[in-house]
Amino acid sequence: MSFSTVVIDDQFLCCPNCSGQYLHHYLVSIFDRQEDDETVSVTVVQHRDTSFTQQLPTAPGENPSLRRHGLAVAFWCEGCDALNELTIAQHKGMTVVEWRQRTDVGEQHAGSEETAGVGGTGSREIAFDNDGPHAHE
Repeated sequence: MSFSTVVIDDQFLCCPNCSGQYLHHYLVSIFDRQEDDETVSVTVVQHRDTSFTQQLPTAPGENPSLRRHGLAVAFWCEGCDALNELTIAQHKGMTVVEWRQRTDVGEQHAGSEETAGVGGTGSREIAFDNDGPHAHE
């Protein structure tokens, strides 16, 4: 899993791949975990009417925080079609903000009809068309 530094240019979030400012968020994953607990409650919100919560075993690489709570906002970039997550994690009383490449997708392009899994939960897919990612049942 790759991580990269978050860059904000004149209040605009920049793509970690091409430095473009035209990013679209399409999915938010909230990880609620007590310190070092073996399970994590994951709530995924996508579009205004689509959300679900699952209690899952703690798996390395999904929760941005190694030990506690985390947050991941998935983005796609108009400039390079990259799919990345802006992550926020707690670590020893500090807040860590990083980019992480979405590992559940292959070579996806906003103009394609391909689909990608969501946040490693396996319960939803994202369909890609000319308007970007959309929920797919």
